[in-house]
Formats: sequence, structure tokens, C-alpha cells
Amino acid sequence: MIFLNKDMKIVFYSTSSILNPHFGILLDEANRFADQGDSVVFVTCSRYNDVCLKNPSGNRGLCYICNQTNYIGLRNLRASVIQKKLSSYYTKKQSVKFDRYKSLDDIKKIDYKGGLIGYAAISSYVTVTRNINPKIDDIFYAYFNSILEQEVSLIDTFQKLIDFEKPDLVCLFNGRFFENRPLYDLCIGNNITVRTYEFDGGREEKFIKLYFENALPHNLIINTNYAFECWNNSKDCDRIKKEKAKSFFEKRRNGIIAGDKVYIENQIKGKLPIDWDDTKRNIAIFNSSEDEFIAVDRDFDNLSLYKSQIDGIRGILEHYKENQTVHFYLRVHPNLKNVHYQYHLLLYDLSLKYPNITVIGADSDISTYDIMDNAEKVIVFGSTMGLESSYWGKPVILLSGSFYYYMNVCYIPKSKNELWTLIDDENLKPFADKQNTLVMGYYFLDRSFRPNIIHQTKLDYNPSYIKIFKWKIKLYPYLKVCNSKFIFKLIFNISIYLCSYISSCKYVIPKSENES
Repeated sequence: MIFLNKDMKIVFYSTSSILNPHFGILLDEANRFADQGDSVVFVTCSRYNDVCLKNPSGNRGLCYICNQTNYIGLRNLRASVIQKKLSSYYTKKQSVKFDRYKSLDDIKKIDYKGGLIGYAAISSYVTVTRNINPKIDDIFYAYFNSILEQEVSLIDTFQKLIDFEKPDLVCLFNGRFFENRPLYDLCIGNNITVRTYEFDGGREEKFIKLYFENALPHNLIINTNYAFECWNNSKDCDRIKKEKAKSFFEKRRNGIIAGDKVYIENQIKGKLPIDWDDTKRNIAIFNSSEDEFIAVDRDFDNLSLYKSQIDGIRGILEHYKENQTVHFYLRVHPNLKNVHYQYHLLLYDLSLKYPNITVIGADSDISTYDIMDNAEKVIVFGSTMGLESSYWGKPVILLSGSFYYYMNVCYIPKSKNELWTLIDDENLKPFADKQNTLVMGYYFLDRSFRPNIIHQTKLDYNPSYIKIFKWKIKLYPYLKVCNSKFIFKLIFNISIYLCSYISSCKYVIPKSENES
């Protein structure tokens, strides 16, 4: 962790005022630094970008609404905070030609002045569409090139910003997506401390602010270190820590919110697949939402044993197709229920080719935890079920990056031969020491002692709710018109509704899939 000096020059960059509580957290942090005497510059997109995560089609009306909301939100800043538009640093946007790419792997290789613009563009595109294997035709090429060109312009503009402001610290939200990843990469390349913010909670508790110094929030090594720091520096005694950690796993198993949404509410306890055969070696496979981590960074990609999850599952089934003593049960992650792309749908065709697998659908009422309990061992691609299975005493084989990758709670084969050895071992032992599963469970559940949490707030960024008929309306306290959150929300929602009908979009988001 980096401890910052006082009297610093700090630059904040906000990409969108309609992305909340993200915008509110940046406003709050800017005020906090200003109150401790730092020189703060708050820079906003203010229609510099054509598209962003909240406006991927470049709807001109939505861009205007965001810009007007900016004015409302920026009123909450301290008078000492200097407000600037990104265009004040650089206005010239250049046209760049890129080699004709044929796959997402080709796009990942594209960078500009050290900025991983290909990764950032893919990360944003997949977040919006959930399409991890797009058809790269002329329509896709035109859309994606516009994003890459925007990133090139952003890098040049951010460099001007850095040269002019000479900041000691740059602050932005998340940093993974194309509208701010270039700034993150530039700071790393220029040895400028960069802080990426995230939030947690917001389900049954208030949002909390988290920050990551010179790292993206998905950095696995940083999160591992934070998990151990959280445990070691906690003011809770060992007994309380263990009780809280255990409650994480018990809550998850019993369908109670614990660090994530509940996925098992429609499942029936005790229900197994109808073809479950105790005379065979039954091995559970829990996949995950592959789109969530498709383009985090190169380090994350390098941790995967297979190119994709379906390639991995096919490889395992192919290797054991003649072995009638082994049967695999694939539990499709419930978060894929509404995904209609092939990386989800093709999973259901596996049982047509391979007799050694049973596929349990994303919306099936078969119990995930009963599959885990009755399986000989568990194979995962990063799902939290890997951590949970290890806690509940199952040997776990992890084939991709995950937040518990470095926690020493599961087997991680470095080759396919190592994988076959682990699967073949009928007496493979679970990790006997549960301490590290408890450390991670505590980290996920109890956020009070995380080393990267910021308890102090200057601006309330937590929403309140009102219910009108069947609608639950979310109101943020820093967005008001005539001193009323409700009036702002009313005007905002009407504007968004009209915008969808009367305002034109600059781009059409390509959603076609490559089915070859």
C-alpha cells in the first residue's frame, strides 16, 4: 500500500455522470482531498468522447443528458476544486489505420504508446453485448476502429493533461474500460501514482469505497495481499473472524446474500440429476460467466490452461470418452441464463456427442450444493464454487484465473498431463488446512477491515428509494433539481425516454456472432 503525502497535485477524471454511484464516489473523494489541503483538478469527459460504456452507440441525446447532469453533480465540489473539460487540453483527433484483425486475440495485441487499447476496447464491448466471439465483418470493423481511434486520441490528450498538470496522483473509476484505461496505462508508464476506485455492497447494505494503488480492481495478486492484510490487521479476535468467515460459506449455501447475488433461490435442496450413478466416479464441473473476465489483462489470460471454457470441457470429455467409470456433471452458471450466444448454448450439445457428461442448465432447479457434496472432486474455471467446494472438503482443480488463484486452496495444473493425473487420482485429497479459505471468505464478507477501504465520506453517494406503483425508483442525494432528488429523477427519466425515440445514434453496435 502506498501512503500519500499531503499538499499534492491530484487529478480526477470522470467519464460519465449517469454512471452512479461511480460519479458520486469520485466527487466525494475530490472533496476529501481538497479538505485536507491538496490541489485538486476535476476533469470531465463533457462530450469529448463519441461513445462510452453508458452510451456505446453514441446517442447524441444521451451524451447531452450526461453533460447536463455533469453540471448538476459538479455543484457538489468544493470551491477550491478546479473544474476542467478534457477538451481543454487537446482537441485534435487523428484518424488511425489499423491492420485488418481477424479475431479478438488479434485485437488484444493492439497497443498505442504503451496503452493496451485492444484489451480495453474488448472489455467494454463484451461488457455491453456479452458476445465473446463476435463476427468480425465490415460492420464490426467500422465500429471497433472508431473505439480504437478514440483511445488513440485519448492517449494523446491524456499525455497533454499529464504534461500540463504534472500530477502527483491521478484518480479514476475502475480503469478497465476504453474510456479511461488509456489514462491508467499512461500513468503506469510515466511512473505517476494512479488510484482506481471501486465500490462494494449496495445489496442489503450501503455502498463502500474501495481503492487500488497502481493496479486495476481485478488484479489477483493485489487482492490476495489485501485478503491477508484484512485478516491479519482486523480488530476482531480469531474466534470472531472465523465465525464471520464461516458464515460467508453458510450463507452462500443457504441462499442468503453474501458478497454477491443469490443464484440458488429456485433450486431444490437434495435434488440431483436423474441419471446420477453412485457406482461411477462422479466429477462436478462448475463453469463461470466467461464474458466477465474475457479481457482483463494479459496476466489474467496467461493463467488459463485452455483458450476457452468450452475448449477445456471438450478436451476433458474427449480424453475420457472411452472411460466408462468416470462421469462428469456440468453445472452451467445461472448467470448465463439469458445469454443467447454459442459459448453458452453449445454447452447443451456436449451430451449429444459425449455420453460421459450430464449438462445441468443455467435455470435448472437441481441443487448446485448437492452436486458438490456427492461429487468425488470439483473442476472450476474461476467460479466462487471452487473456493466454496474447498471449504466444504472437496478436492478442487482450478483451470483459470480467479480471486483465490494464489490462495493455495486448490490444485492448479500447469499442463494437461498434470490435469489428467489429478482427475485420475481417485484418492485425491482436499486441502486439509481451511485457513486460507477462511481468509478469503472473511475478505468477501466483512469489508470493515479491508486495507483499501475508505471509511471517510464528504458527500453521501448512497441512494434512497421510493416506490411508485410497481416501480422502485433510485434517487442519488448529489443529483438534485430545485433541491429535489425526485424532480431531478423525473426530468432525467423523461429525457432518457424521449432520447430513445427522437435522438439519433452515431453507431450501430455489432452483435452478430462468429458461428464457425
